[in-house]
Amino acid sequence: MPEELVIVLVILIGGGWLVIWILKAIGSAITETGKSFSEAAARRRQQRYLRGRVRLSHFVHAVVPDDLSATKSQLERTKNNFREFQTISKWVAERPTWTSLEFAPYKSPRKDTTYKLMDINDISSVLTPDTSTWLEEESHLVSQFCKYPANPPENPCREFRAFPSLTLKLGSRDTSV
Repeated sequence: MPEELVIVLVILIGGGWLVIWILKAIGSAITETGKSFSEAAARRRQQRYLRGRVRLSHFVHAVVPDDLSATKSQLERTKNNFREFQTISKWVAERPTWTSLEFAPYKSPRKDTTYKLMDINDISSVLTPDTSTWLEEESHLVSQFCKYPANPPENPCREFRAFPSLTLKLGSRDTSV
């Protein structure tokens, strides 16, 4: 009886191993078939794209500017004009004559470690909810008119004379690719 049991176990283990090996072979065959189908589809898609590109290439045109030499000479003239403008114009940095007002910093009340009193307004401002909205505060701040005693700065400098801007007009000609 034990010998028959051993023979049955050996046959079952061998048969299981054979089934697993057959399933692995089927799985690898399916994977390879899928890869070959996807590669063939990619090749067909690439060939379809190339045929379409060749078919449409007769209708594609590129516009390329053809007056590069004229633009180059205009740029050289502008550079020369700018050098001349620099030699004629006298650019000197001048310090402004106005001075800014010095504002004194706010000095907070002195409180040291012996200060033990607390203002009831401080406590009530912490404990009572704020009933005004930001929109009300903002409209109040915006509606205020502020006038500053300082005069605006004077400008004793000479008038600035700017160099004219450069405009290049490039022509074009039609070339087909």
